[in-house]
Order: sequence, then structure tokens, then C-alpha cells
Amino acid sequence: MKNANENRNPRVLDTSALVHDPKSLLAYQDDIYICLTVLEELDNLKERLDKNVSQDARVVIRMLEDIINGHSAAEMENGIELPSTETAKRGKLFIGIDTKLDFAKELKHGIGSDADNRIINYALHLQHELKQDVTIVSRDINMRLKARTIGVDAEDVLVDHQIADIDLLYTGVQAFTGDLFDRCEEEKDFAMSGKLYRFNRDIFNDEVQQNMYWYDEIGHIGKITEVNDEHVFTTLLQRKQEKIWGILPKNQRQAVALNQLVDPCFDLNIILGPAGSGKTGITSTIISIFVQTSVNIKLLAKFFKNKYSLNSSLFNSINISSNRMLGEYYV
Repeated sequence: MKNANENRNPRVLDTSALVHDPKSLLAYQDDIYICLTVLEELDNLKERLDKNVSQDARVVIRMLEDIINGHSAAEMENGIELPSTETAKRGKLFIGIDTKLDFAKELKHGIGSDADNRIINYALHLQHELKQDVTIVSRDINMRLKARTIGVDAEDVLVDHQIADIDLLYTGVQAFTGDLFDRCEEEKDFAMSGKLYRFNRDIFNDEVQQNMYWYDEIGHIGKITEVNDEHVFTTLLQRKQEKIWGILPKNQRQAVALNQLVDPCFDLNIILGPAGSGKTGITSTIISIFVQTSVNIKLLAKFFKNKYSLNSSLFNSINISSNRMLGEYYV
């Protein structure tokens, strides 16, 4: 049995693994195989009286529907790309037809669960077809023992394999290795119009959308302004990092965060990151500066109100300006 953390085999997911944690569908870096027998069991489980089991079965079915929807039978046979992010790379999802496979001689006279035997038989068939080891993922101890007995690797759903909710979130940024402009063969591939650059759509990942950021190892940082079927349009941030309200970003990710925090186009900013990435320091400093600015504006308005109480038009104009500034930054 391989160390689960180092196991790079394709996985055959059992029903028990999916129902135990529906997110296990997206918990592996390598290809995932699910056979028709598992789909049939999920369909039966969704009507169970045990609400926890039936609810988890429905979650799995919906997740599979979201991934498979719009793909043909041929595409499912060749594998559908699972959603990946910068922090969570994944392989393909294959839906296999196991109901027409002949049982291996080791399983022909099995007296256990027919569904379990069909799933193990499917995994054994895959090993011969792919000419490499595959791993069954199951919560059923007996099923794992049976699989190993006939030469199929099997493992439990480990905590280390469970996907974090944060891995399913839109990251808002794409990182490129090397120089992004080197991916363009000719200058026309990144045609420019003033400060606007145009790149081919296929350079970016599937998550690309307006207001998303990108950066490369050379130091380019861009903000996407428009996306269509063929091209991505982007502006470039200053390559040399400069202080924003006295804060100097230490890396490109912090530069993106700072730019977004002071951009009036965003009404709400959500910043996620590991401990020590600077998110708390940046946001607390920005908020502190905004509060101090707000206080200073109010004091200034009060000063002019007291000093020039007869000039109502001047006071009104100061009040309007103050409200506009607070409106932009406090939403």
C-alpha cells in the first residue's frame, strides 16, 4: 500500500467515499474515475430516510451535474477537466460504464455485495487498460481488503485529502511563470492601444473575467478590463512598486491587494491568504488611514462651519465633498 500523500495513481471513487465527504470529488491532483454502479447507488441513497446521507448524496449528484453538464458521452469517455485554481490543481473526471464488463475470475463467484464487486472489477479493468496501478478510495474496510487481495490498491478517505472550502473559491488572480509576453509569438499577439494590451484568450485559465488580476515572474502586473471569446484586454500596473498611502507592497500579491483596496470600482473587498501573507497588516493600515482621513475631514468641516457660519454655500460644498469621500471608501 502506497503512502497516501505520495500516491499519484488515478482514483476510483466508491460511493461511501463520496457520501462521507462530497468534496472528495475535487480532493485529488490526478484523474478521477466514477462508474455507473456508483451513480446508481447515489440515486438510491438520495431517497434514504437518514437525512444526512440523503443530503450528502444529493450534494454529490449536483456537483457531478455541474461538471458534466454540456459535455457529450464522448467527452465524458475522454475525460472532463475538473475545475482547478492556482492553489489546487486537478486532473480529469471520467465516467465509466462498468455494467457491461465481464467479471474477473477472482470475482466471478463472489458472495459479498454485488455493487462492491462491480466497482472492484471496474478498477481491475482500468489497471489492465491504463497499464498502471489505480487506487480505490472507499470508507468500507472490507471492500478495501477485498480489492488489495486481488491486486488493486485501496485507501480510506484521509483528512489530508479533504479539500478546504477556500480551494473552491474564485481566486481573483492568475500567476504566470516566466514572462507573459514571451508566450506571444509576435507583437500583434499582444496588440496595444495606448495603455491597453490585448492577449489571446487561450493564454488565460477558465476563470478569467473582468476585474481579475494577473502577474508574472518578471514583475508585470495587470488588471483585466474586458474578456470575449477570442481576446483578453488588460491594463498594466506600474512595474516599480510604489508606496500607496505610505504602504510599500513586498510582493506582487500585496501590490494587487493594495491596488484593489484603493480602487473606487470595488464596493466590497474580500482578501484571503495564509498566515503571514500581510492581509491583516495591509487592511488594518488602510482602514486606520481612512478613519484618520474621515476624522480630519469632519474637523475641517466643523472648523469652517464655526469660522464661516455666515457663508452657508462654502459649508455646504465642504459637506458634499466629505460625504463623497466617505461614500467611496467605506462601502
